[in-house]
Amino acid sequence: MSEADIVTAIKGLKKHPAFGAKLNEEQLKAVAQHVKQLAGK
Repeated sequence: MSEADIVTAIKGLKKHPAFGAKLNEEQLKAVAQHVKQLAGK
């Protein structure tokens, strides 16, 4: 999963409510990077 895919998921999918509206782009990218680190990629 790419960083862009993670950011899209954070912004919200139809199945799940979004919390990404509360974050700015820099914060979204930081969260995506953190998720990738947790995944070991």
